[in-house]
Amino acid sequence: MNNWRNLIYPSRPDALLWRRGLLPTTALYFLNACADWIADGLVEQTGTNSFRTSRANLVIRQDLPEAVGQALDDRSRKLVYLVDDHVAAHASDVGLPENYRARLADRWQRVFQPLLRRASAIVVCSDYLLHHLLPYGPTLRTDPVWHRRLFEGLEQKLSAPALPGRVQVAVLGTGSHQAELGFLVPVLAGLLAARGDVDLILPGGPRWPEAIAGHPQVRLRWPVPWSDYEQRLSGERFDLCLYPTLDTPFAAGRSRNKLTEQALTGAFGLFSESWLHADAVPSSGAGALAANTPEAWLGAAQEAIDGLPVWRSHAAEVGAAIRQLNDPGPQRELWRDLLGVETGF
Repeated sequence: MNNWRNLIYPSRPDALLWRRGLLPTTALYFLNACADWIADGLVEQTGTNSFRTSRANLVIRQDLPEAVGQALDDRSRKLVYLVDDHVAAHASDVGLPENYRARLADRWQRVFQPLLRRASAIVVCSDYLLHHLLPYGPTLRTDPVWHRRLFEGLEQKLSAPALPGRVQVAVLGTGSHQAELGFLVPVLAGLLAARGDVDLILPGGPRWPEAIAGHPQVRLRWPVPWSDYEQRLSGERFDLCLYPTLDTPFAAGRSRNKLTEQALTGAFGLFSESWLHADAVPSSGAGALAANTPEAWLGAAQEAIDGLPVWRSHAAEVGAAIRQLNDPGPQRELWRDLLGVETGF
């Protein structure tokens, strides 16, 4: 496995320490559900990923030093901090890219730990993180909310093939999924060998083996800023999405956002049995589970492809379940209580 990891994601120069753009975390865990509060003057945006009311400061993951410092120094308001990754896993998870681990280590010391130690309440995206960060203080869980415009025509997407006569199989992971991408190499090679009707759409950036990267049935999907990602997602169509999660500290902290994200493209999702959110997969009807061996994943992927016509006949039920998972009500209620937002209803 280590050889595949090194092949898939070689070391690269470190990225900028401070991200100045809107984080996906901020959209998924606040703005998609509560942007109207800013427009109505109930919440003030003090940084790209920082917010304030008369009672509380909210910092989401990380922000520019001046925005974080302002929240840390403000003793007139409580501090609420949202974390969506097991950042402390930089010390133990050798499956992460080395440059990514280095960035996490630096941010853990300079940003995450100071905010966690100062926070009056910590909000997380998984039960694993809730348990892991509880020693820092009161910890609560919330789930992601995707923008409602992405749900337009969802049932129609789920009910029809992405392209007539072809099967579009996508992996929507990023560089932080290095170990999982390495795990998928034999699975993807097996699909290409077994099926001439499959097109693979894979993350650009990782160094895929030439037998895969150079294959005529493979297309690379290059990353774009989050400000463009939701717009791109609204126009993408896939039939099957693959999202393995291995038994690693970092993967244990992941949210359930991929279940909704994959369904928004019209795709059936294949997930690991060990995924901490696996119970939501069969209950939603949006996908299936596989044991974490390449043989099991290849068999499950082929079975999923063969079963797509029957699955698409249940598009209305799947669409309703995904919409329910994306209900912004619980997230709005959480932030209303933590931030002291008085909405009048």
